[in-house]
Amino acid sequence: MNNGVAGSSGAASPAPAVEEFGYKQELKRSLTLLDLLVYGLVFIVPGAPVAVFGFVFNASGGMVPLVYLVGLVAMMFTAASYITMANAFPVAGSVYAYAGRAIGADAGFLAGWALLLDYLLGPTLILVLSAVAVHAMVPEVPREACIVAFVVMITVISLIGIETTARTALVFLGF
Repeated sequence: MNNGVAGSSGAASPAPAVEEFGYKQELKRSLTLLDLLVYGLVFIVPGAPVAVFGFVFNASGGMVPLVYLVGLVAMMFTAASYITMANAFPVAGSVYAYAGRAIGADAGFLAGWALLLDYLLGPTLILVLSAVAVHAMVPEVPREACIVAFVVMITVISLIGIETTARTALVFLGF
């Protein structure tokens, strides 16, 4: 991998390989940047703006586009940070690995647990909000049945494999 990381002199130097951190590349890297982008969009986009629109509208005095624009700028800084950290530490673990290696083991531990909670609570919230939306459109379908159906569907797609998950996400994004 020849990703350039700017050194102290400003010149690009090759990014360290995972072997330099004591790891061996064993997983098949089958997802493209587009696959990951689509997955992220499908996962969060349908529910997030709808669920908070009323709160954002009221709190911002009707200036929702400006709120989302400010949020976009903040997320771009976050994305730039992830790019920098991924180039500096090309190992699995995301926030856990980055905080642990850059700040210290305690920070990595806390960041890892916080991220785990996010991974557990975020999808749960999205599923519940989606079930509420389906129930609002089709009141005959109980919210609990929607949640169970969504969980079963996501589980089956995930168990088939990551390539199937990526293709399914692209189809859902089209919808």
